[in-house]
Amino acid sequence: MILPDIGRDHPLRANRDFRRFVAGQFVTNAGDSLYTVAVLWLVFELSGSTTLVGVANAVLLLPWLLQAVAGPIVDRFPVKPLLVGSQIVQGVVVLVFPLAAAAGRLDVDLLLAVVPILMLATLVMGPIEATLVPRIVADDRLPQANSALATVTLGLDMLFDAVGGGLIALVG
Repeated sequence: MILPDIGRDHPLRANRDFRRFVAGQFVTNAGDSLYTVAVLWLVFELSGSTTLVGVANAVLLLPWLLQAVAGPIVDRFPVKPLLVGSQIVQGVVVLVFPLAAAAGRLDVDLLLAVVPILMLATLVMGPIEATLVPRIVADDRLPQANSALATVTLGLDMLFDAVGGGLIALVG
């Protein structure tokens, strides 16, 4: 049975909007971890070079330097379309990998070109979270909400990375 949305003043578990947002963050982080591990592993498989793996890892991390400009951009647009749009962009862009593999055109250059697009699409998540959570959670529940989101977005990254690495090692 699905609990009705009973508003901002009730516990987080009863806040339908918050539960949906946390579930979405959970799925997004799981996917992000899988493609991060997969990209690094694939760069090594294709090149055999630990240097290129380091370059790929840098490419994965460098777009975070743009996080400071993401907040003002998020403030200029409606949150829901931006959130959904960023997830759609990531989903479509990640399809480049299997399509390129099927066409026999998967190489390190393609990986290093596509990864920054994926990372740029994720940059809006932090500012969206900071904008959205106070809108859907009562002020006295914000510490609990932020803690729950930190657990999902940061704490579970280690678990997702490990599971992703295990899955990739088992199924390729």
